Amino acid sequence: MNTYERRQFEMFQKVAEFAANHTADFPADSIGPESLATLRRVIDNLKKFDANQNSQAGNGRRHTALKNTVRESLIDDLKAIARCARSISRRIPALDQKFKLNGKPNNLTILSVARTFADDAEPFVGEFTRYGLPSDFLTDLRADIAAFERAGLDQTTTALAVTTAADAIDNEIFDGLEAVHDLDTLTRVVFRDDANMLGQWARVSHVERPAKPAKAAPAAAA
Repeated sequence: MNTYERRQFEMFQKVAEFAANHTADFPADSIGPESLATLRRVIDNLKKFDANQNSQAGNGRRHTALKNTVRESLIDDLKAIARCARSISRRIPALDQKFKLNGKPNNLTILSVARTFADDAEPFVGEFTRYGLPSDFLTDLRADIAAFERAGLDQTTTALAVTTAADAIDNEIFDGLEAVHDLDTLTRVVFRDDANMLGQWARVSHVERPAKPAKAAPAAAA
C-alpha cells in the first residue's frame, strides 16, 4: 500500500473500533452490523494483500538485479565474439559483418543478436578458439541466452503479481469507503444531538491526505 492507502487502512481500523464500541447504540435492523462486518473483512484482506504486494515487489527487485547481471554477461559474450570475428575476417573476408553489436541495443535486440551469433559461429568454432575463446563458448552463450529469457519472464511475472495485488487493494479500499460512508450517515443520524459523539466520529473517520510537493520557486531575474 502507498502512504495514502495506509492512512485509509488505519482509518478503517479506527472506524471499526468505534462501530464495535457503539453497536448497542445503533438500531438492531440498521446497516451498522453489516458495515462493521464489511470493514473487518476489508481490514483482514488489506493485511494479506499488502504483505503479498511487498513480497512480490521484493521478488521483482531481485529478478531485475539478476536480469541486469545476466544482460551484462551476455553482452560481454557478444563483444568477445565480435572482436574475434574482426581478426578472423582478415583470412575469411566479410566474416566480421555477421557479428556486429551496434549502439545500445534493447533487450529484444540483444536476444535476437545473440541467437544469430550462436548460429553463425557454429561453422567457425575452431577459428574463434584460436583467438582465446573456450571450446565450449557457444554452450556458454546459449546458457546465457536461456538465463536472460528466464530472468525476463520472472521479472514480467512478478510485475504482474504486484499489479494484481494493487488492484485487489484498490477494490478492498473501495468497499471499505462504502462501508464508512454508510456508517457516517448512520452515526450522524443516531447521534445528531450528541456533539461529543459526533466529534469522536469526525476524528476517527478523518483521513489526512499527503501534502502536495511544493512548487519550485521561479528563478530570480538577472
